[in-house]
Amino acid sequence: MLCNVWTEYKFTSVCVSVSITLSVNSPTGQTPQQIFTVDSLKDADLRKDVPFGGLVVQSISLHDELILLGDFNAVTGPRAQGFENAVGHFGFGTSNDNSARLLSFCSSHGLVIPGSWFQRLNIHRWSWISNDGSTKKELDHIISRYIKVVKSYHVHRGLEAPANNDHHIVATSIAIQPQFQRRKATTVPRFNVQRLRDDNAAANEFSIALKNKFDALVNLPDDADAAWAEVMKVYHSTASEIIGFRKFRKQLWLTDETLQVLEDKATARKKHDISERKRLQGVFRAKAKEDRERYYNNLADEVEEGLLHNDLRPAYAAVRHMKGSSTAHITPVR
Repeated sequence: MLCNVWTEYKFTSVCVSVSITLSVNSPTGQTPQQIFTVDSLKDADLRKDVPFGGLVVQSISLHDELILLGDFNAVTGPRAQGFENAVGHFGFGTSNDNSARLLSFCSSHGLVIPGSWFQRLNIHRWSWISNDGSTKKELDHIISRYIKVVKSYHVHRGLEAPANNDHHIVATSIAIQPQFQRRKATTVPRFNVQRLRDDNAAANEFSIALKNKFDALVNLPDDADAAWAEVMKVYHSTASEIIGFRKFRKQLWLTDETLQVLEDKATARKKHDISERKRLQGVFRAKAKEDRERYYNNLADEVEEGLLHNDLRPAYAAVRHMKGSSTAHITPVR
């Protein structure tokens, strides 16, 4: 039996027969993590009960891909009531006790038998032919959790090993959609340099503190990189003490005072103080409106001041800011 699987993440395989060949083609070079086999069991009834009892499948996480393949010595039979999710419209053969075991096992563990979902010729369905050629059945199956991942399913005659083997190779193509984990966005803290422009007292305090720290630097290292590291250390320490870091905000015009009102409103909501939350909601709306008007007025003043001095940079910066960070995707002409 042959099963080709392309995957980029953890793959779990379950083998239930010694006549199985599993080929996993992974771009990342990963190999099957777990392989289970019941061929070491000598008792025939026990060999039937172990795979159909679900002892193997229960140990596989629902988040892992699960594929069972091998000689189950059972046919699916026509689609029966109660097993619609496990057997498709093209079930084949006459049901027997082993068929009931197989269908009950698949139905109880949410598995499907892909061979019953593909319409094929009988020569592409029979996986076992008796030595006299009179009895032909579909005993070998490849079972998965989802039918949508199975793209093709055929029995190939003449590809088996050159030995006295009455089973034919069952080949299927399975396409597994990789589940990529989203990387957590790491934000680099940036200093609130806007405070130096808006607050003259903070700018003077920053200048005095920076001058005092530079006066304390008597001897700098001779190495240029080491000297620059000391200078940057002075700048960073002074900036973190005086102006602090810039807070992330979706609306740039909101001031720190308005954001504090927003935090107080959230605290009132957690305390289930409805009256205080409604009061702070009104205060926030009024302050946010004032901040927005002031912000765009200052932006217009900067643009006007730049145009008076033939400086178009503030105008272009204002246009880019008002336009947003989204860029149009242009398709090249071939």
